[in-house]
Amino acid sequence: MPFFNTTPEKTEQQIEAINNHLKLDFKRTTDQFDRFDAIDIFNNARLECKNRNCIASAFPDTIIGKNKYDCWKEYYKDCDFYVTFMFEDGLYYFKFDKDKTLQEQDLFTSKNHIDKVYNKHANFDKEHINIPVHLLIPIGNSRPITPPIQRGVCCIRL
Repeated sequence: MPFFNTTPEKTEQQIEAINNHLKLDFKRTTDQFDRFDAIDIFNNARLECKNRNCIASAFPDTIIGKNKYDCWKEYYKDCDFYVTFMFEDGLYYFKFDKDKTLQEQDLFTSKNHIDKVYNKHANFDKEHINIPVHLLIPIGNSRPITPPIQRGVCCIRL
């Protein structure tokens, strides 16, 4: 079975950028059964890299599979856990707080049904953690994100 990550070149860019930005030493994992995209054994940290085909402010939040969070909490709770998001207009990261619940971090969960339209072997519900984009921290020249105006909000001053 080939390695599942379909954009390894973007993953390498993200690892290099977060290492430079935070002075960390993440190294790419290469086995298809590795739980995270990169590990920093010196600073006791894990990294998951995500790629998005939209600009950062296109939606009020972005997602990561809750299975990654659950794995971190069960097996690596003493490690720091980062997620990078490469959008069309920049690179951002989020660091989970190991001492707070998801709700205390202003995060929430949602479920999506994955079926054969997306993956010929799939037919299941997948739980995600929704991270509001205004909580993402820019890396390099990326600009802070202003979340989109939600539907139903009136911006006209009378």
